Amino acid sequence: MFEDKTNFLFVCNIQMEVKKGKYTFFITNNIETWNGVITGINYKIGGNIRDCVNISVQFDNNVVVSASIPHAMYDEECSLYEPLGRGEGSIIMIKTLLMHIKSLHPELKKIRFDDMSSIECATDEDLEKNRSRPIKKGTNLNSFDYVYGVPSENFGYRLRFPPVPMPLYYLSIAYNGESWYEKYFRAVQEDTTKQNAYRVRVNKMLNDITEKPTEYIDFLKITKVPMNIRVELENFYTNSKTYSEFFHLIPKQDRCRLLRPWIKEFMNYYLKGVFSNFDWEIQLSNIRGGSLSKTRKKQNKSEKKYYYPNGFNRNMNYLKDIGAKVL
Repeated sequence: MFEDKTNFLFVCNIQMEVKKGKYTFFITNNIETWNGVITGINYKIGGNIRDCVNISVQFDNNVVVSASIPHAMYDEECSLYEPLGRGEGSIIMIKTLLMHIKSLHPELKKIRFDDMSSIECATDEDLEKNRSRPIKKGTNLNSFDYVYGVPSENFGYRLRFPPVPMPLYYLSIAYNGESWYEKYFRAVQEDTTKQNAYRVRVNKMLNDITEKPTEYIDFLKITKVPMNIRVELENFYTNSKTYSEFFHLIPKQDRCRLLRPWIKEFMNYYLKGVFSNFDWEIQLSNIRGGSLSKTRKKQNKSEKKYYYPNGFNRNMNYLKDIGAKVL
């Protein structure tokens, strides 16, 4: 608790322990007032690491006016007694905080965020360039410390010169037809017209055979694929009818290496005017509970699994590592 008697600034921290399934979290309510008027509340959730997800609620004359997610990250230490699982654990943690805010502020309808997630893919060339060395357990991570699992033997190693990241949302759209936030939180763009056009465009881009140029040379004009991977990529391209087939023909272990140089340019070309990673929202009415339902865990056989590369994804100040994976 902090109080500035001169300017009547008052800050109060309220902390509680919350258990969801096998996970236990700390939720902290950081309340700021000025002259007795609430100016904002920061809600944090975590475990041994206290600030894993942060949601900021803004007030005007003690009335809630908006909320946003300025920070989120994944670490197995985000749970108190049980290491937080990648994928399911991240979803449970975020939903637990959303439900907490929903219960305290029923008048709040949505949470705004910018999807800044990206994935750093370490190729053999990156590893050779960086001369990686192990990091001791407990090292404080800054925004460019880790590359996880690409390749798998690189887990827990520091890269002096991190590989160039690529937007995770673009990679997710290519393989799942939607972003991680769309899949698990039913997130949408704030502009409804833009969102509707985006959903139509994505489906057409991935599944309509007329969207994919027949000739590989015409595809190269769109993407400007680097010379050193053109021949390798051509085999997957010519043996596919749609872009969805093309993406899935690329072996999992080669996807980061072969897609990173051109995926952003490709998506910008096809989704121009209908997609932006800024100005997204999660409707709190769509959030139910903090754990995944049994029906969700036992995924419908007709439903495709969510594909996610086994790498380290970042959101700069917004999202260091959401810890997502195939569920």
